[in-house]
Amino acid sequence: MKNIEIKHSISMIIILLSVVAILSACGKDKAVATSPGILFGVVIDSVTSIPLADAAVYPYDINSTPKFTDAQGYYSLPLMPVANLTVTCQKTGYTSQINHCDIVSYESTRVDFRLVPAR
Repeated sequence: MKNIEIKHSISMIIILLSVVAILSACGKDKAVATSPGILFGVVIDSVTSIPLADAAVYPYDINSTPKFTDAQGYYSLPLMPVANLTVTCQKTGYTSQINHCDIVSYESTRVDFRLVPAR
């Protein structure tokens, strides 16, 4: 699991650097006004610590378009606008979880979820 986290972190850094390069090419004034961040994390079962594939992560609210986790439970949402977000995670058979985070310009923000199996 450590190797997967390292590979995922490297991917996030590459994406972030690409965004910075693109925004820098647009000119300093435009880059300051539109500097996005990255939201990423992992979703696991709170009892077994097994990663959960196909969990829906909603970056704004339950009505926004979800990002689904991969087979290792990871999700990534690049180009997120700077904001204070309420992030919701849902998966059939589990209790939904809500976390809050701040997206900061040119930074990666990690929001992990530990979903509790429904009874």
